[in-house]
Formats: sequence, C-alpha cells, structure tokens
Amino acid sequence: MRFSTIAISVLSASLPALACESCESPQSDVILTRNVRRMQPDAQNATSHSRGPLEWGQINFLHTTDTHGWLEGHVKEQNYGADWGDFISFTQEMRRKAQDLGVDLLLVDTGDLHDGAGLSDATSLNGELSLPIFEQLDYDLLTIGNHELYISTIAYETFSNFSKVYGERYLTSNVQITNPATGQLEYIGNRYRYFTTPKGLRIMAFGVLYDFTGNSNVTKVTKAADM
Repeated sequence: MRFSTIAISVLSASLPALACESCESPQSDVILTRNVRRMQPDAQNATSHSRGPLEWGQINFLHTTDTHGWLEGHVKEQNYGADWGDFISFTQEMRRKAQDLGVDLLLVDTGDLHDGAGLSDATSLNGELSLPIFEQLDYDLLTIGNHELYISTIAYETFSNFSKVYGERYLTSNVQITNPATGQLEYIGNRYRYFTTPKGLRIMAFGVLYDFTGNSNVTKVTKAADM
C-alpha cells in the first residue's frame, strides 16, 4: 500500500547521514526487527470462530456495502476489530482458496462510501483520505450509492476520479450526471458489464440504484421500472 512506500522513502533519505568517509570501522547495515505483527493499535483478537466449514459453490460472492469511510475496525468490540487491511488480506486468501477448489469468486460492493466516519469526513471534499485506501481492493463489480449523490462536488469526484479507477467494473445503470465540459447527461459509470469469469461463466451485470429522489440537481436517477 502507498503508506508503506512513503515510510520506506523517508527511511532511505535519513540513512546517508550515518555515512562517514573517515570512520575507521566498517559501516554496519541497519537491521530492523519486527517484534509484533503489523496491526491496528489496541485491536483485540476475536473470541468467536466460524460455526462450521464454509460451503463453496460453482460461483461465490464476497459482498461489502455501506462502508461510509469506516475502514479502521472497532477497537472496543473484540469480535469486530478487523480493519480494511485485514479484509484485503482475507479476500486474497479467499481468492487463492477458490482457485485451489476450481471455482469462481466475485468481490462486489454496492456503494455508500461517504458520510459517517472521521476518516472520510475529515477533509473538505469528503472521502479524500478514505477513498484511496478503499481503492486498494480489487473489486470485480461495484455500484453507486445514494451517499455519492447528495452533494454535487462528491458526485463529480465519483464521475471524474473514482469511477475511472475501476473502469468498466463500476456500474451506474440508472444514474447520470451533467458533464460540466459538454452540458450533456452522461452515465457516471458503465451501464452494464458483460464478462467471462476465470472458470468460464459468462456474466451480465447491472448496477441499479433504488428510486432515490434526494440527489443533487446535477445528477439524474431513472426509476428502475423505467430503465
């Protein structure tokens, strides 16, 4: 993740100050020992475990929704302490498991990434800190939520930046926005995605928002029945 890259760059910049051409003894390498696993400060280990073996099918789904910028975990609730990095690790392991079993696993999110957590709400444009962390997860399909549409600046950020991160995987089958460059309505993401899974299943996917009417006036939500 990008945080690790920044930390390494800072460390590398500080090392040359230790060098000295006139030093008589050879310079020793700096060795950093990690004594504990990297984890969220104060996070507790869960006390409960899975109730039984997970049943896998021909196609399987991992689904997230309504994260609202909450990526830190719940440090005071022992069974809910996992943060977004833990979830990324979990999805990677599940994808390896699916590959070993010869089945498909799709990762899906259904929107509402804004409004609700200190990390997402701390910036003047809501989500500037939380979205780059969320984007570290390689989703197969995503849809827009109503919280991406209340405020015009957030809707335009979703249109201009976030939707481009995921390309054809970001679906807004019934949600459009006025393109400020042309004045014309355009779909924020793709209307649909047609693709073939690694195991050969052909999928046609749509991302449909419910009949939401609280959106800003630069966006348009078509009723699902009228699509």
